[in-house]
Amino acid sequence: MQAKGIRLIVSADDVGVRPSVNEATFTLLESGAISSASLMANGPAFEQAASQIKNSRHRSIGAHLNCTSYEPLCTNRAIRPLLGEDGEFHASLFRQVSPTPALLLGLLEEFSLQIRRIEQSGISISHIDSHHHVHTKPALFPVLKCLQYRHRIRRARIAWNIFVDNERSSPKQLFKKRTYNHFLRTIYATKSVDYFGSFADFLRDERIPAKSCVVEAMVHLGSEPPSLYHDEENLLKTNWQESYPVPIEMIGYHQL
Repeated sequence: MQAKGIRLIVSADDVGVRPSVNEATFTLLESGAISSASLMANGPAFEQAASQIKNSRHRSIGAHLNCTSYEPLCTNRAIRPLLGEDGEFHASLFRQVSPTPALLLGLLEEFSLQIRRIEQSGISISHIDSHHHVHTKPALFPVLKCLQYRHRIRRARIAWNIFVDNERSSPKQLFKKRTYNHFLRTIYATKSVDYFGSFADFLRDERIPAKSCVVEAMVHLGSEPPSLYHDEENLLKTNWQESYPVPIEMIGYHQL
C-alpha cells in the first residue's frame, strides 16, 4: 500500500525555563520549522515567554505540567514530599515518593494553578503535556482527567511510543503504553496523535513512512551549554523534509 504522507507536529518543550529556550523556540515557530510549543507555568522565564506568545501568530501552545523542577505555585502541604530543602520540586523525589490520595489532590491543585496562570496570561491552551512525562504515569491518570474536565482541554500528549534501539520497547512496555494511550483517548474523549517520540527517533523509525498517520516529534531548543539536542536544533533549520521518504504536512495540536 502506498504511503499517503504524515501529518506532523514538531513540538518544543520547556518554554519558560530560560530566555535562551524562549528565543530559540519562538525563532523556529515564526519560521515554521516547528509547529507547537509547551509552556511551563512555574518556569523562571515564564513571563517573558508568555509575552512573546501573545505577540506571536502561533496558537498551538500546550500546558507543560511540572512537578519535577523549580518552585511550586501552590502552598498545599501535601506536595512537600516532592520538594527539596530549597523548596523546589526535584525529579529524584518524584521517582521515590509513593502517591497517596493527599499527594494526588495536592498535585491536582498545583497543576490547576499552572494551567490557570497560563490562561490568565491571555493564552489559549491547545493541549496538555508535562515535564519528564509525569502525566503519563498511571498513578497520575485520575489527576490528568480531572484537569482536562475542569479546564475543558480535549487534547493531550500520549505516552512515548516511538522507539529505536531502546530497552523501553519490550513487549511488556509497549503493551502498557498502548493500554495507557487507549484510556487517555477514551476517558473524557481526548484527541491525540498516533505516534509520539523525539525528533531524532522519528527520523530513524522505519515503520512510520509506511503509514498514513499523525505524529508528534518532541524537541528541546536553546539548551545551555549545547547538549545532545543541539544537532536536532541545527537539523530543523535545514530542508530536512525534502529527503524524508513521504510528504510531510506540518500541523499544530489545535488542528487535530
